[in-house]
Amino acid sequence: MSVNRSKPSKRQSTVRNVLFSLIALTTGNAQAAVTSTVLDEKAGFQAVTWTNNTVLVSGTHGSAYLSTNNGKQFTKLSLPPDTEALQFRDNQWFRDGSIVLMSAGEGAQSRLYYLAANDEKIQSANWQLVKQGEHEHVFFDCMAFTEQGEGWLYGDSDKQGLYILHTHNSGKDWTRQVMPVTAQASEGGFASSGTCVAAMGDWVAIGTGNSLQPGLLLKQQNQPWQRFAALFEGGEAAGIFSIQLSHNTLYAFGGSLKHQQAAAAFKFDTNKAEWQALPTPALNGAIYGSALYFHSQNDSLPGVVISNPQGVYLLSPGSTRWQNISNSNIWSLACKTGAGCIGVGKSGVVEYYSPESLSAAR
Repeated sequence: MSVNRSKPSKRQSTVRNVLFSLIALTTGNAQAAVTSTVLDEKAGFQAVTWTNNTVLVSGTHGSAYLSTNNGKQFTKLSLPPDTEALQFRDNQWFRDGSIVLMSAGEGAQSRLYYLAANDEKIQSANWQLVKQGEHEHVFFDCMAFTEQGEGWLYGDSDKQGLYILHTHNSGKDWTRQVMPVTAQASEGGFASSGTCVAAMGDWVAIGTGNSLQPGLLLKQQNQPWQRFAALFEGGEAAGIFSIQLSHNTLYAFGGSLKHQQAAAAFKFDTNKAEWQALPTPALNGAIYGSALYFHSQNDSLPGVVISNPQGVYLLSPGSTRWQNISNSNIWSLACKTGAGCIGVGKSGVVEYYSPESLSAAR
């Protein structure tokens, strides 16, 4: 489902240079650098992925932008002519150069477009529509992939139950999973940031919502799916919005769009199947996007970054307090070890959070 059912809710030949304006933020004795720019004022960006040096951004009005130098410059991608009104709420760039874009919407508005690897000219005719909503009740929410190209897509449940698609070949072919777990009434997900599914190593996890009891769907290797009750508020427009995996720990974020109480943040030990509350976030309603940031390859614990229209906050390892990083309307986040994080959101904004800004509370 969308974040709100009422919805708060080519590659061209020339490269568009992005000039970042510097904003100085002071936290304690540290000066944190955040750079911000607008790529497309008409677009609301809802997804960002950062792989190697490549950043892929997408959102409303059929918008998708690609950077091959860690977000310093972006190119607007040329997409099929019938996609101008779509909301590309999730995306993935693979190391071989292939791309998957996921649009969210009712029925046929939910689509998956695939671009073959190493296509030097990303032209509208080169994209393949590989999956589309089979009936009016289909609504794609989010997807996640392993480095090997195995992936899962989660959508709102229908008469057949939980809606989960699976791919073995980086999103070119998809099949629906037969689930041993029963869907609750009206159960679905939140297409707010493309992060209601996470995949890492042997694990894949899905956070659900819009049901009486939000759940965590968890699968390891060839084991069957399991369902765990989550410590999140249930009901319409409430539940888990965003999840992240790191080793044997899952981080889950969400809340409710129906009130302005504090949002919710927990972590889940996949070995012990136990929940533990994180410090209460300094954001109200629901957390839309999240990411984990490691300052170096040797870090055992990540910094946790969260966002919603009220801003971006960081929880450093060992800290009991969320630190404000930005007050911008940011929906989705992505981080790269040692390089910082990128946030995207309303009015086509792209922000870069430097390692210094993510170290201020350490």
